[in-house]
Amino acid sequence: MKKSINMMELCLALIVFLQVHPQISAYSYDSEFYFDQKLDHFDKSNNKTWQQRYYYNDYYYTLQTEAGYPKVPLFLIVGGEKAVIDGGYTSNSPMYHFGIEYRALVMHLEHRYYGKSKPTANLSTENLKYLSSRQAIEDIVYFTDEMKKKFGMKCNNEVVLFGGSYPGALAAWARNMYPHKFSVAHASGAPIQAIFDFSGFSNVVRKSIELYDENCVSVIEQGAKKQQELMQTQDGLKNLTTKFKTCRPLEKDDLNKQAFFQKQISMISTVAQYNGTGTQDIPAMCKLLTEGYSDEDEPIDKLAKYVITTTKLTQNESCTGYNYHSNIKYLKETDWKEGGTSRQFLWQECTEFAWFLTSNQNSSLFANTLGTDFYIKQCADVFGDKFTKAFIEEEIKSTNSYYGGRRNYNQSKCLFTQGQLDPWQAAGITEDNDKKGYKALIMKNLGHVRDQEAESDSDPPELVEAREDIKKVLRGWIEAFNFGQNPNTIPPIDCGD
Repeated sequence: MKKSINMMELCLALIVFLQVHPQISAYSYDSEFYFDQKLDHFDKSNNKTWQQRYYYNDYYYTLQTEAGYPKVPLFLIVGGEKAVIDGGYTSNSPMYHFGIEYRALVMHLEHRYYGKSKPTANLSTENLKYLSSRQAIEDIVYFTDEMKKKFGMKCNNEVVLFGGSYPGALAAWARNMYPHKFSVAHASGAPIQAIFDFSGFSNVVRKSIELYDENCVSVIEQGAKKQQELMQTQDGLKNLTTKFKTCRPLEKDDLNKQAFFQKQISMISTVAQYNGTGTQDIPAMCKLLTEGYSDEDEPIDKLAKYVITTTKLTQNESCTGYNYHSNIKYLKETDWKEGGTSRQFLWQECTEFAWFLTSNQNSSLFANTLGTDFYIKQCADVFGDKFTKAFIEEEIKSTNSYYGGRRNYNQSKCLFTQGQLDPWQAAGITEDNDKKGYKALIMKNLGHVRDQEAESDSDPPELVEAREDIKKVLRGWIEAFNFGQNPNTIPPIDCGD
């Protein structure tokens, strides 16, 4: 005879199950909110404010705080050089799903001057003085303080920072500068070293492609060397113009020539950087570079075909390269543009980081085809004549002095993750430092910030494993709370208020 079901026991069992196995919220947290942010954190006489956009998800946080649990953390995802859209990170991301374990309040803060976070009326050079990583970090600090007050958090509510790429650097720097406010940070693909001549970027690109196909590297390298040779003469430049179907004739001392090489380097490097994301795929690129050719085809012919084909597929353009002067004209425009970020991040590169992706050695993957002079000229043409080599180098020195760079990162409980294929690791931390207490994790066969992308059934095993390794490290640092404990038995918290 079957035992009758006791509904009270069933409800209690369900409550226990949900505490042990929390489920993803069925709610969609895509509403945007705005915060009254300070314009200038370093000028106390400046009382101007502006509206900074953010998203949040308090579903699990509210459940636990209403139940009387006092130690629920804030997971703050740091925004960077693009818009924060629809609150995706606060409802469907590894950070959100990990946060469920702690019933965390999950928030995503948009970076000043990107998306809808517009501190000034326009993007004039005068107004861009308020755009810097230093101001952005102070934004994070002030925002965190005010949000903790708003949501009734106290000193025991830890704040865990997450960021990928430039936002990863912001997360690491904020943890380093304000360890009493930010308990833990996960910085993925974070370039924490400002570098003027970033030739190390292409060195990693070479190694990444070599992991898949050494012949592919040879085609790129030999094709670049031949281009370097041809660009020395007018006849050679005419040959390049025809072979690569450039949009404009390449001239010896023409900036369009440098723009042509810059575009080519960026095209191939992007595949290595984002391998496995969207359409970026090293094997597919190498197939186009190495297969289906006759014995008479030279490496430069193969490279030209790849550049022409890829330009057509990705930009729907029948010619290659771009017009330097038209691009400068666009970058000098000061009106806000929907989705536009180029002028803003160029400002940050010219005034803080550089990260000029060069190829200025005969032994480089892309030969000696692009130097820092191209980028210096770009900064000066867009923002003014004071942007000389000496000025930019001094700004880079100031950035590294302010944050400490790679060698002087001194804070514990920061996890640096790097994709094995990601060229940005050349400006980041790639090794543990047990003495200082931070850790580094190299994610095998992965590209830039794959670990912070939304999970998918098609994720490669290396990515699934990396995410588990990340959670293991972070669990060891975040002060976990036993949600099975009766909240009435928890002693009151004394924050010294």
